[in-house]
Amino acid sequence: MAYYLIRSMVRSVLCELVFCLVLAILNPADTVQVVGQTDPVIALVGDDVILPCSLSHMTSAKDQSVNWLRPDMNLKDVHYYRDGRDSNDDQNPSYSGRTSLFKEELNTGNISLKLTSIKLTDAGNYSCYVPSLDRDQKATIELTVGAVSQPVISILGPKDNGVVLKCESGGWYPEPKMTWLNNNGTILPSDGPTEIQTDSEGRYTVRREVTIQKTDNNKFTCRVNQQQINKLKETQINVPDEAFAKSHGGLIAGVIIAVLVAVVAGGVGVFMWRKKKLTKKQLEEKEIAVVELEKDKEELVEVFTNKEEEKKKLEHQLKEQILKTEQEKKVKQQLEDQEMQLKQQLVEKEKHRRTIEEEVKETKRQLEEKEEVCETNEEQKKLLEHKLGEHEKQHKQKLEELEQQRRHAEEQEKLTKQQLTEKENYRRYIEEQSKKIKDLESELHTVKQEKVSTEKQLTEKENNLKLEQEKNCKVVEEKDRIIKLQTSELDTLKQEKDVTIRNLTSDLDTLKREKENLDRYMEEQKGTISNLTSELTKQIPDADATIKNLTSELENRCRYLEEQNSTISNLQSELENRGRHIEELNITITNLTSELENRCRSMGEQNLTLINLQSELDNRGRCIEEQNVTLTNLQSEFNNRGRCIEEQNVTLTNLQSEFNMRVRNMNLELDSTISNLQSEFENHRRQLEEKDSTISNLQSEIEIRGRYIEEQSMTIRNLTSEHGISNSSSQKHYTQIPRKRRRNSSEET
Repeated sequence: MAYYLIRSMVRSVLCELVFCLVLAILNPADTVQVVGQTDPVIALVGDDVILPCSLSHMTSAKDQSVNWLRPDMNLKDVHYYRDGRDSNDDQNPSYSGRTSLFKEELNTGNISLKLTSIKLTDAGNYSCYVPSLDRDQKATIELTVGAVSQPVISILGPKDNGVVLKCESGGWYPEPKMTWLNNNGTILPSDGPTEIQTDSEGRYTVRREVTIQKTDNNKFTCRVNQQQINKLKETQINVPDEAFAKSHGGLIAGVIIAVLVAVVAGGVGVFMWRKKKLTKKQLEEKEIAVVELEKDKEELVEVFTNKEEEKKKLEHQLKEQILKTEQEKKVKQQLEDQEMQLKQQLVEKEKHRRTIEEEVKETKRQLEEKEEVCETNEEQKKLLEHKLGEHEKQHKQKLEELEQQRRHAEEQEKLTKQQLTEKENYRRYIEEQSKKIKDLESELHTVKQEKVSTEKQLTEKENNLKLEQEKNCKVVEEKDRIIKLQTSELDTLKQEKDVTIRNLTSDLDTLKREKENLDRYMEEQKGTISNLTSELTKQIPDADATIKNLTSELENRCRYLEEQNSTISNLQSELENRGRHIEELNITITNLTSELENRCRSMGEQNLTLINLQSELDNRGRCIEEQNVTLTNLQSEFNNRGRCIEEQNVTLTNLQSEFNMRVRNMNLELDSTISNLQSEFENHRRQLEEKDSTISNLQSEIEIRGRYIEEQSMTIRNLTSEHGISNSSSQKHYTQIPRKRRRNSSEET
């Protein structure tokens, strides 16, 4: 017992200590809070942005740790500051060299983060977290990143006494809206829907065409708007009157120039695309390695969290055991109190039992005396009781027979009631079946009407489809010829694609080798950098003196540079004039290229229309086949339903006839059984009346004999009460009385 008491005391002390530690962790002394901006921060690609966050009460954060996180990424660390310096060893590689804190303002509680050269992938929620405070003390700042560009307008060519203009703008994010406006600011209807394309980075390129008519100013604007980032870009064009003319002079030279420009631009674009693709693959390989490290880190974190959860479970079990021990103590005390009460009750009961035993002894003495007197009377009573028992047995047998007859009658009444209920249920079932038959007949009528209407519609559709098929067959033959030509061109393009893929694979192998060489070179440079840092620390005092001399020389050179800046400004003005002239030439080139593109597009649109027509023909043929199948299925379903309805009608008629026969038979049987039961009931009633008369006679005889027995018992009591009579005379008188009784009993029998 002592061991268990000591153990329980130790457990209670440990639980109190754990509770105090939890309170100390949950209720810190400081009431400092992390405050952030609730509204989302908006930035454009390539800009620098500040994510605002600060500590309340202007508390200093210079000696504390500050952690900026991205909860939605595997590598969550964006920037980590501790021990008075940045420690970004576990930083996400996509943020390397682009994050910084305002260290001069840490004393005033400013822990805002500065992000430079914003990317589209930087968009998301950022958490500002101070580990020394409570874990709930976090501030989340939402960053929305957008991208914009200036729209470019080009003149495609004349169309229907007007001119077709095209506006194109690429590199937008999120998806923008494009509209055409005239000089008055009214929106112009476009020739078709806006064309939207996305590149590999998720940026949107928007194109829209419009056909304009000649006005007084011929000024038109293309507006691109993005409401989510609240950005708007506009470009205005002044269409010359010559563009509305229908002459085609000088187009051949423009077409040749445009083709040359397009070829050069395509070559440069392919080269840049290859280079960009290779760099992307290198970055992806590095990111894969980083992701693997992140997974290892997450596994370690999970192990740590599991251990903490096990610790919490053990603490919870300790608390439960302590509560159980306290409850057991209370139960023991209650049991001890109950034992004391029971002992007291036992003592009182023993006293009461002793008194009762004494009273019982006295009563026994009295009873023994009375029993001696009663023994004489019992001998006489036995004779009388024997006779009464025989009469009672006969009476009981008669009563049992009567009860059996009564039960039989009750059972027959129950059977009649059950038969009546079954009869009512059959009647209800017939009514329900008749209602169902009526509903089925109405449904059949509606189905037949629908069948007639559908047959009429199908005949009309078949006639129309035959006419369309005759028209489409001619178009299909022409399309087949065009498709054969296009398939030959596709085969040539596939061969060229295979050649380019082989070249790219060879380029990838060379890049991998170069990467390995670069890694080795970087490792060598790390060693040289460490040596250089040691040498630089030694050379710092000498460098200070040289810096002073260099500053004086720099001041003189700055003066010289200011003089040169004035000359450069003059040159810049001349360059701007030349640039304007070049821009005008570029506009003419763009117009020519736009005309070529329009013609190419018209060819492509014709091909697309042919393809769409072919697909429509195929779809219509499939629809016709499906409709024929559905018609056959519907006809089969109608036939099956008609057969099912006929079969149901036959079965219903059979059921009705069977049911009517059964009802008739049941009625006849019920009538016969009811008549038989009535006759039996009358017979039983007569028998019961006769038995009741016999029972009344027996009861009268029993009452007479009971009175006679009471008179004899009174005479016996009178004889025993007399004290002056001698024993001999009493015995003689006692013997004479039973003789007389015997004579009387024999006479009565």
